[in-house]
Amino acid sequence: ILTQKLVNYTPKCNLMCAVLFLSVWIAIFIIFGAPIVVQSNDIVEVSTNYTNCPIDENSICTKRFTVTEKIPKPVHLYIELENFYANHRDFVKSRDFKQLRSAEISDSYDYSMCDGAKLIEEIFDFNTTLYKSYGGNALKGSDIAKPCGLHAKAFLNDTIQIFKNDVELYINITNISNEFDKEYVFKKLENSEETDWLDVTDERFIVW
Repeated sequence: ILTQKLVNYTPKCNLMCAVLFLSVWIAIFIIFGAPIVVQSNDIVEVSTNYTNCPIDENSICTKRFTVTEKIPKPVHLYIELENFYANHRDFVKSRDFKQLRSAEISDSYDYSMCDGAKLIEEIFDFNTTLYKSYGGNALKGSDIAKPCGLHAKAFLNDTIQIFKNDVELYINITNISNEFDKEYVFKKLENSEETDWLDVTDERFIVW
């Protein structure tokens, strides 16, 4: 049996060598870590929970909160979800990229990737009052949902408005998604307002 022999080098480090080696790495971590810690400590985070917020007849929830510290620009707004696993394998797979990029699809296409949320009636849980395109056109429950899949069905469509002393603050929701996704992955047809229940080019949906 022939055994491959490789030339190796095993350094023999004494106490002084070990101290020098560790000191170098400590200095590197301090140089690069200190600015990160400083920036992290300067972050101002304000959160409010509106899970059980009562809604009025217009399905609007009003939640008051107070910001006690000055927040430097830019201010980023995020919605936090608990017990929602967006990286679950079945959830991630439940979408049809061919449909999302508005590629040509034959009538025999089975949309197998969207099983469970393939039809309009499955998207809206058989609530016929919701069978409408995002442009207001009536849809049939047996129509193929555009977009289809659990990923689209679970899309969080809450609209957030923030007021300061009864003056609405502008929330910029543009340029929040990847340029490649906007250019090649999420595209819509000209008549999508009549056929699609959701605008796939909405950047909130792209980053969902």
